[in-house]
Amino acid sequence: MKTTRLGIAGRLWIGLGTLVTAVLVLVGGTTWLSLKDAAHAEAERALAADKLKAARRWAHLSEVVVNRVIALAHVSASSEDTAKDIRARNETDIKEISAIKAQIEGMPLTDADKAQIQLVGEHRKTVLATHARIKALGDAGDAAGARQLTDTAFKREVEAYYAALGRFAEMQEKPAWPWAKPWPTPTAGTH
Repeated sequence: MKTTRLGIAGRLWIGLGTLVTAVLVLVGGTTWLSLKDAAHAEAERALAADKLKAARRWAHLSEVVVNRVIALAHVSASSEDTAKDIRARNETDIKEISAIKAQIEGMPLTDADKAQIQLVGEHRKTVLATHARIKALGDAGDAAGARQLTDTAFKREVEAYYAALGRFAEMQEKPAWPWAKPWPTPTAGTH
């Protein structure tokens, strides 16, 4: 059927039908893209939450181990059973920290995440090496040397380690997509 045989009303109905169909396709496509983006954003948020949770667990365990190391350096030689128990717990927690690090490294990471995890790993190696030196001094009976190393180099290295680990956790709290911006902070007099 040719549109030339249709009257003006028929042509208008065909035009209106075409317009409505085009609008429906446009709205449907936009809705589909919006839902797809929302699902992607939710997946990104869930991944960041998983990384943040792992980083917080890592930080907690690290703090516990560090506090035990400091306590061991200051414990008297008569508390050998306590020292053995603390060392055993530290070894268990250090293994769990290694597993958490491997878990995080197995997640999809941005280049910034990878660089920060590498920095955390370097600080961790330094802390563990100093921990081994403290343990060796204690095992050799040099309690004063172990305390001195704990109170100086170990504590400095731990601060750098904590700072790097804390920075990784902070990175996970920020939006992963560049167009997402945090709410602006109100300034005085702009209510």
